[in-house]
Amino acid sequence: MINRIDINLLVVLNKLLEEKHVSNTAFSLNMSQPKVSRSLQKLRELFGDELLVRTSNGYELTPKAVNIQSNVSHVLHNLNSLFQTDTFIPAESDDKIRLYALPSTSNLVIPDVVAKANQLAPNMVLDINSTAKDHFAALLSGDIHFAISTTTPKSGEQDLYRIPLFDWDHCLLMREDHPLAQQELTVNNLLDYQYGHISVNNTCKYSFENQFSELGLLTGQRQFKTVIQLTDFVSAAGIAEKTDILFYVPHRLAEQACIGRKLITRNVPETLNYPSESVYLYWHKRYHSDPMCIWFRSLFKKPTESEPLTVEPQWNDIKADHHFIYSRKMANA
Repeated sequence: MINRIDINLLVVLNKLLEEKHVSNTAFSLNMSQPKVSRSLQKLRELFGDELLVRTSNGYELTPKAVNIQSNVSHVLHNLNSLFQTDTFIPAESDDKIRLYALPSTSNLVIPDVVAKANQLAPNMVLDINSTAKDHFAALLSGDIHFAISTTTPKSGEQDLYRIPLFDWDHCLLMREDHPLAQQELTVNNLLDYQYGHISVNNTCKYSFENQFSELGLLTGQRQFKTVIQLTDFVSAAGIAEKTDILFYVPHRLAEQACIGRKLITRNVPETLNYPSESVYLYWHKRYHSDPMCIWFRSLFKKPTESEPLTVEPQWNDIKADHHFIYSRKMANA
């Protein structure tokens, strides 16, 4: 079986499974569409499976294609490692780094990183995926090198390293002539106004309603009024500027939204404040010692950052050049 495999076919297969589209695969690999179609036919014969099937929503992977996707990525990574040296020269590299980051965090971190990377490695490609998905699964499968996230991995998602990038704290975003702009904010007057709810990556963490509910402040007489629901932060600034609708968002995003707009930020009473959370850069252990990835991680470090970093006590942490590998404590096992 092994003597029938063309490595170039595996490259095409890997991209087809990632793109789920013949034309996009052809464009990404700088190949003609007919050539990719012929490669797909050969792959179907080789695996005895359709791999990609057309549906009303485009192409979808067959169950077999889903099963082999991570294996193909691993095989190509290992093959590529055979021909790599132990050094990485940014100025000579034309490699691609695949990173997952939602627009909210990407806008705060990535511009500076891209500026550094482009100066030091002008031919390197940074592929940033901002589509909401299970980024830890993508790290485990090898589909991406890095992920920027506030989420903590599940207990089964081991072998992941991380470094903290910055902390989120939260505030209200409102127009500068909002009735609450100059008033002391209280539980009572905050419940007099309407709110926008932002659900990031299918979570409800930025719903201010949660804070009132947990304190038992919502009754039949006093209800929290959510009048608009968003899946990202992009539209929030424009809505806040033209209405009395309030948004409870991370302070860094609110400050960024205020630039060039008639908006202000206000801190809420301490009892209503959402706890601060950290934003991390994650990667899998397969890339921990990779020279290119070590270099890329260094672009996120502050000039004065040299001491070991700490993480939450519920994780067993194996420190390695100030990064951490995770394995869940099994105290109750």
